[in-house]
Formats: sequence, C-alpha cells, structure tokens
Amino acid sequence: MHLMRPSGDHALLHKLTFRASAGYGQIVIEDAPERVPFPRLILERLGLTADRVRLLEATGDSMAPTIKDGDPLLVDIGADGIIDGKIYAFTVGDEAFVKRLRRVPGKPGKILIVSDNRDLYPESVELPEGEDFRIIGRVRWVGRSL
Repeated sequence: MHLMRPSGDHALLHKLTFRASAGYGQIVIEDAPERVPFPRLILERLGLTADRVRLLEATGDSMAPTIKDGDPLLVDIGADGIIDGKIYAFTVGDEAFVKRLRRVPGKPGKILIVSDNRDLYPESVELPEGEDFRIIGRVRWVGRSL
C-alpha cells in the first residue's frame, strides 16, 4: 500500500511495525505504530472504526491462497474471543502469526492453529499448554472482506 495524503475519503490508521508471519513465525520486534491513510469506505462496509483497527503486513506462504506474502491486512483489535475457523493475528511467546484458530473438539479451552496452505502445511498444531498466547485481533480484510 502506497502512502497518500489523508482526505475526507481516508482515515489515518496505525500500522504495526512488525510483520506477522503466515509461515513459521516472525519475531515480534515492537508494536510502535505509525499512521497511514486507509479508505473510509472499507472501514464502513466492515462496521469498523479507525481506532479499533491496525494495518499489518503478512509474510510467508502458509495462508495462501487466502493471504499471500506481502499482503496488507486489516486487523480488528477490538475482537474479543475466538470465532471458530476465522483468521487471527496472534502471538505465541515472542513470535507473531496469522492463522485460522479452531477450538479442539472435546477439549474445552484447547486451540488448534491451522494454515490454509494444506499442501505445504498439512498438520494443524495444538497450542501447547503453558505458552504465552495473545490475540492481537481478527483479520477482517486482505484487499477484500474475509
């Protein structure tokens, strides 16, 4: 996404300074955001406000074809809780990821981490117990609504 001058058609959004991995995990450096213009029309169609979202860039191929390496992502940081099968930006320890999260059937509180690219990443991974897990937000847009 190229930088442009803000206008009435654009909202200024924070862009996270680390890249979230759609692969094996990208080390989280820091969350210090910068503000970049983003079309208000997209926010309105998704029912989101500028203070509730962050822009971030995906890296890796594990979420292809849904999310490709370098895709800009609009993340709803106001999302609380997990909606089974939706895509989230999250951290495990000091690494950031973009993956689908699913609940483990018959195991309350257990979460599966799932990649869309099943050819290269056929296994779902159960979040290990005791890991420092934090949801950054739900991915709501990748050049289109999800």
